[in-house]
Amino acid sequence: MHSIVAKRYVAGLFLVGVTAILSSVRPAAAAAITGITMPYLQTSNSPLVTSSPGYKLENFEPSSPTLAALGINLSTLHGFSVDPGLSVDGDDGSVDGSGAAGHSLTVFTQANTTGATFTFNNIMIGAYPKSAAVAVTAAGASLLTFTAYDTSNVVSGTYNLANVFTSTPTSDDFLFWASDAAGISAISVTSNSALIHLHLDHVQFDTLNTIAVPEPAMMVLASLGSLGVLGLAIRRRRAAAAKFA
Repeated sequence: MHSIVAKRYVAGLFLVGVTAILSSVRPAAAAAITGITMPYLQTSNSPLVTSSPGYKLENFEPSSPTLAALGINLSTLHGFSVDPGLSVDGDDGSVDGSGAAGHSLTVFTQANTTGATFTFNNIMIGAYPKSAAVAVTAAGASLLTFTAYDTSNVVSGTYNLANVFTSTPTSDDFLFWASDAAGISAISVTSNSALIHLHLDHVQFDTLNTIAVPEPAMMVLASLGSLGVLGLAIRRRRAAAAKFA
């Protein structure tokens, strides 16, 4: 059993409320737009159209449909389990700074490597998603990479975060997301420099809608408004010890 450190830090994340932040310049051949939303405390923070008939969510709670039932195949580098604690904040019915009463997906880390890939079965689902996302509720890595794949299973977009150290409480939980009108076959979260197990939650997709992203000018304004917190680490003492299998 491993216990994560009693303090948590997030470095390299630009915090603009729940504003979606676009990724850096993409290769010309790439089609997907990727980004993060932070903090991510409940489904209402999601940039996906959660009211859409094509929207589906797995929150790893007992009442939630399983990934398999939603047409999602999960593969990991070193195994996984679904465990209590380190959940998205709102899964216990209230947004109170703690995810201890909910559940999350534990993705095991070995030899500093970790990773989970969620592949969408377009036959079972009826279409490839046009938007997809996954929440990160606990991670420790000097580089954490989110990847989106097109309908030919070719990388179509990535989002890299450096120096990510986050656990509890929930104010630094964030959502990786991807949007591609041509379709998304899979998304993944990986690291070759992981220090602790990776905790993921709220795997979600929408087959009908892409994600509405800010215009470049609005993104600049949002960034200017957040200069007071850019580059600063968010430090919080843990409310309770979280254990890894």
